[in-house]
Amino acid sequence: MDLTSLNREELKNLLKKLKTFKNLRSSLGKRGDEQFKHLEDGTPILTVEHTSKVSSSLAYEKALEVFKKAFKLEPKQEDIKFVVNDNLVGGIRVIKDDSLVDLSFLKIENALTK
Repeated sequence: MDLTSLNREELKNLLKKLKTFKNLRSSLGKRGDEQFKHLEDGTPILTVEHTSKVSSSLAYEKALEVFKKAFKLEPKQEDIKFVVNDNLVGGIRVIKDDSLVDLSFLKIENALTK
């Protein structure tokens, strides 16, 4: 990219993006790179947490229902990051960017222990 060929407005936009990237990188580390990429192309970050007892295909089926109802999305399985979390007491967690739908029993257990 040749900076000398950019006009003033394009340079301002580039500077704004660089500042955003720097802030995300300094506060989130490597996760900031992923956040910046998704900010630039406008795609959401989709994550499904499940226990090791639940297969990724079953987690995908249940998560797809949640994505359709809660977020109005129909993502492909390869667009979703699957994370095994054995701290869940069964069920799954569906996450879109910073929004969470908790379908695990952990939430119920925490409410009962209070």
